[in-house]
Amino acid sequence: MKEIYQQTVEEVLERVNGKKSGLTSEQVKRSREKCGWNELTEGKKKGIAVYYLLSTKICGIFRLFY
Repeated sequence: MKEIYQQTVEEVLERVNGKKSGLTSEQVKRSREKCGWNELTEGKKKGIAVYYLLSTKICGIFRLFY
């Protein structure tokens, strides 16, 4: 089987049981009930000092050891 990026639109839609028109409102509702919203959780934020170190050449040396 060809890689997905090598397939035509029709082949991909057939593979994923999709349609060019997208999902119906009912399909969206069922998907959200089953899987929830398509959201990412927010990760831990880095401090200002970390951003400064990452933006300098010291960062390269720092990454060698950590």
